[in-house]
Amino acid sequence: MKSANMLKRIALQHLNSSGKMLAIGHLSKYESIHTNPVLYLQLFPWLFPYGLGLVPSPKMDILDSV
Repeated sequence: MKSANMLKRIALQHLNSSGKMLAIGHLSKYESIHTNPVLYLQLFPWLFPYGLGLVPSPKMDILDSV
């Protein structure tokens, strides 16, 4: 197992050698699950591929919003 300093050094070498990385943006204000019914699907895309598999709530039909 590598130490934290070793992992930092490896990551820095990767970035300095024009290595690729993933950047995830965020909104300036918070999202609510009540005003955005597909938020749960967006939080866990590996659990709900293509936005399918979530049981719709009786108050809102999530599949119509996708």
